[in-house]
Amino acid sequence: MRGSSIEHLRLMHQVESVSIVTALHAWLIERMKTLSRKSVTVEAITYAFNQWRALSRCLDVGRIEIDNAAERSFKVRRLSPAG
Repeated sequence: MRGSSIEHLRLMHQVESVSIVTALHAWLIERMKTLSRKSVTVEAITYAFNQWRALSRCLDVGRIEIDNAAERSFKVRRLSPAG
């Protein structure tokens, strides 16, 4: 979808991604119920929940991509001396 208009990307996120992200959230909640609170997996799920607002934001804004490249870019800017 890269190279598409921002509005087209926003619509595609709504059509193709909202249901997936919603299902992922429900699945993660169910997994949390079955795992030890001290497990590494729970740490990873907790991290995902802590980032949920940012992840969900990309569903409403076409210019924000849903991929690791976007996350890496954000982290680089956040950790850089000028950022």
